[in-house]
Amino acid sequence: MSNALSIKYRPKKLSEFIGQDHVIRILENSIKNGDLHHAYIFAGVFGTGKTSAARVFAASLNDPSGVTLNPSLDSRLVKSIFDNKSPDVLEIDAASAGSIDGIRDLKNTIQYAPIECRYRFVILDEAHRLSGAAAEGALKMIEEPPPNTIFILATTDPQKLKDTIHSRCMTLRFNKVGWDKISLHLKRVAIAEGYDFDEEALKIAARRSKGSVRNSLQNLQTMHTYAGDKKITSEVALASLSAVDESYYFNLVDAILTPDAGEAMRVITELLEGGRDVGEVLDGLVGHLRSLLVITTCPSTEGLIFLTEEEKKKFVHQMEKMPKGKAMALIIHMIDLLHQVARGIYLNINPQTLLEKFTVESISYNATLKRKTE
Repeated sequence: MSNALSIKYRPKKLSEFIGQDHVIRILENSIKNGDLHHAYIFAGVFGTGKTSAARVFAASLNDPSGVTLNPSLDSRLVKSIFDNKSPDVLEIDAASAGSIDGIRDLKNTIQYAPIECRYRFVILDEAHRLSGAAAEGALKMIEEPPPNTIFILATTDPQKLKDTIHSRCMTLRFNKVGWDKISLHLKRVAIAEGYDFDEEALKIAARRSKGSVRNSLQNLQTMHTYAGDKKITSEVALASLSAVDESYYFNLVDAILTPDAGEAMRVITELLEGGRDVGEVLDGLVGHLRSLLVITTCPSTEGLIFLTEEEKKKFVHQMEKMPKGKAMALIIHMIDLLHQVARGIYLNINPQTLLEKFTVESISYNATLKRKTE
């Protein structure tokens, strides 16, 4: 049996999903009112709960005691659905079985009544990977499905699905989950598992999850394994996840504002040392500048950025060092420069050189803005 936290804490009820309130409301109302569509597109980035939601939907409609929002985990049938062993809930990987022959086999399978469930489910994972002919074959099935058959097309790239498929399906979009919600979820899991931890470590794991609950649980397990019988601290989080300490971003921007090109280049060297992923560094720096931009331009930041009061104070303090009345212009210019850095990295130009060029140009632009305000 797997000890993976991402499997152990996989949702078994709609109420257990995080950050997908709009999707859950639609599915709950569909179940309660019997208002079912014959085909759905579950669209969203990886790790946001698309396949899990499809399984829970199937379990809720097929619970032996009747349609329910709380399927019985003691039921053999419900267990078989969650274990991907039910003959009536078919999970198909379109990447490996998405040929026209695979679709023909599926059509032959679903022409008969379900064996033990009220509703047969066909969950087509990574549906955008269907071949052209297979997509046409799937379209015909979706258009005229057998009785009591529900199709769910799960995809991370919905725009690649044919418009004719979109027009026949109800599309539910799964969002990236905010790190604040993920952090609270990790806290509940860590307490349930009996881990000794600092909340700052959980915030680091949540921020590195890229909006994916599954990623965050894998991060938590990585930190726990690294720590052994020790406490999961922020130092453990940074080391085990190869995460960037966010103080580097404050230090780099401070050096640009001072200005101190030498200090800025030292920070860049430290950021990139040890083979740290430059894409992660760029994402972090752009995220830092975005937080500054939001704080600079928006009277209320609620729902836009997720910071503790202490973190927000640090951003406000840094913003106050910028040229008076020109903070927004400087931040936007720095983001534009980072876009050029990203393009240069794509062309295999040395990342450190590009980031150093970014700092020098930022310092130069900052000096220009200061002269205009004097």
